[in-house]
Amino acid sequence: MHPIPFYTFGAIFLEYLLRLGALCIGFWFIDVLILRRCFRLPVFWLLNLMIALYEIWPYLAQDIHAGHWGSVARLPVEPLYLSNVFEGWLLLRYGWFTPIVFRLAFYLFWHILFGGFAAPYFGQ
Repeated sequence: MHPIPFYTFGAIFLEYLLRLGALCIGFWFIDVLILRRCFRLPVFWLLNLMIALYEIWPYLAQDIHAGHWGSVARLPVEPLYLSNVFEGWLLLRYGWFTPIVFRLAFYLFWHILFGGFAAPYFGQ
């Protein structure tokens, strides 16, 4: 199976699920319907920080259950969490297409190029 269609679909689906789905719909529901357009930026950033937890939640839950509080405290500086927060900022600043392009570029370099070149050297 060729990785390019797989990671392209995964990037678009994940961004739709997180940024375009959960963040935009949640923001609209809370900011427009409930708060009547008050506290726009605080609502956006609170939702963005919560939705950015989606990808790291399984690891975070394991650390919480195991009592590894040092790992839990390092949460705000983990690269995966920070990149998800950054993608929320991209959505806010530049629109819906930018987080998708960011995720596609990330997958291209990390999963396809680096993974394809590094796998033979690391025995995978």
